[in-house]
Amino acid sequence: MENHKPLSTRGIAVVVSAGSRPPSIHHLPEEILLDIFRSSINPDTYTPLGDIIKLTLVCRLWMIVLEGAPMIWNQISAAGELAHIRKGLKLAQNVPLDILYGFGKANVGQDTFLKEVGDSISRWRSFRFFGHNVSQSSLGILGTAPAPKLVVLRLHGPFGERRDVVTLFGGAPASSELKEFSVFWIPVVLAPLRLSNLQSLTLRHVSTVSISDIFQILGDSPALEVLCLQRLEHLRLQEAHAHHVDNHPVQLTVLRDLSLELPPSFLRLLLSKVSVPNLRKLEIIGRNNSHSPSEIFIPDIPHLIHVLTAMTACVQEITITLSCVHCSIHVGGFRIGPIMFEDEPPVDHVRDAIDWIRSRLGRHLEDAPIHISIQDYGSTPDASYVEAFSARIRVTKLSLWGDPSYGSCMENLIPLLSKPAALWPYNWIFSHLEVFDTDQVFSSGSDFIVDMVRNRQAASKVGDGDETGMVAPSRLREIRLSFGEMFGSSETPPNAAFMRAVVEAADGADVYWHDVKWAGDAMDGGNGSSH
Repeated sequence: MENHKPLSTRGIAVVVSAGSRPPSIHHLPEEILLDIFRSSINPDTYTPLGDIIKLTLVCRLWMIVLEGAPMIWNQISAAGELAHIRKGLKLAQNVPLDILYGFGKANVGQDTFLKEVGDSISRWRSFRFFGHNVSQSSLGILGTAPAPKLVVLRLHGPFGERRDVVTLFGGAPASSELKEFSVFWIPVVLAPLRLSNLQSLTLRHVSTVSISDIFQILGDSPALEVLCLQRLEHLRLQEAHAHHVDNHPVQLTVLRDLSLELPPSFLRLLLSKVSVPNLRKLEIIGRNNSHSPSEIFIPDIPHLIHVLTAMTACVQEITITLSCVHCSIHVGGFRIGPIMFEDEPPVDHVRDAIDWIRSRLGRHLEDAPIHISIQDYGSTPDASYVEAFSARIRVTKLSLWGDPSYGSCMENLIPLLSKPAALWPYNWIFSHLEVFDTDQVFSSGSDFIVDMVRNRQAASKVGDGDETGMVAPSRLREIRLSFGEMFGSSETPPNAAFMRAVVEAADGADVYWHDVKWAGDAMDGGNGSSH
């Protein structure tokens, strides 16, 4: 008969064969063992309970340790098996619960899942809901019972307007512990919730919110750090009543992130009423050309000008991102856009915005270089768009970046840079260009890039003043190249013949491969950054 001896870990007895040596991990204290288990579970997984249950099957010791640790079972996701959900709810005992329902990943139906977790609503710490069926009845117990320990509430409905108004918690106030409140595409009635002391508030496409709701929440949440109000077009109908808002400023001294997409009049009203001395990021989104800075930051908002000046104090360039349907302006933490367009890009609007930024936000921006980043997300911007920006804006850096998941046609823009425009005025597109950056390099290289670099460098030596009045292009001083994801990675060496051709065409300009300076057929290891 085989002899055995007990192995004890924090009072847990495990029988092992005499003469055998237990694994070293079994000598660890239970707390450290649990930390190892937690770190082995992918925080981004949709099935944490399934991962934990697999660990319980390794050995009896692990099973006893895990099943005796309620906090490790508290992440309840609809992506798991129904049996796993029930086991997690049971073993979590009385600890706070993090509940997740995501329609796209759900393995359990919405009604079934909400019924299973509903009995434990008094223990919900976070509830994140991404549903396809949103109505008063479909939200189950969330619409009828309070959640007194709720800290995080995120509700995302499907795309499209909803008419059925939703009341949460049976009309009772929200938890006093609630810190994050986020609603997308669901017409939630806000007033009964009496939201206060929030740290993060996001309302997007919420047709039930009123101007008074917003100011009430902001006034009751002085510790707010993140505020996002987007696609609340219905507030346009309430602007006539905006004069009823309390004239006292709203002090949001710790707000650091502000994103707004609002009707222009209410946007100006909100910005004039809030004091945000420590703001680090401001995003003004416009669906058209109605959000010019000179119109938004009117003279009665001087306090925000000071904040923007501080926010952009270390900025070294002004960046314009351009796609086939929208453009944005980035200056440090300040962003205007995306500005949507259909027929013609809003070049004059962008030019006016840049002029305002340079004249109002500090002398260091007066001569800040402009960087245009053209991005391909399924459709490359039309050549006429590029030419329009070139004619009105002095650009010194150009980035061409494609999204390989769509398949990019961005390389078709490169030949436009290789010669003067075909029609008058016969100037070079982006004639002041000094830095060129692109990921449009194939595994075999790109003749377009070599020709463009060679032609511009040669033309820069000719100078201005021929009979056409053509302006010679500036000399390129940096060429930054990389593979798009579909062609390789930073670890994949480029085509050596292609790189030699680029270096020769560059005629002394610095050439970089994946941000590392290229020296001969190798890289010198020095990271470079363009200014």
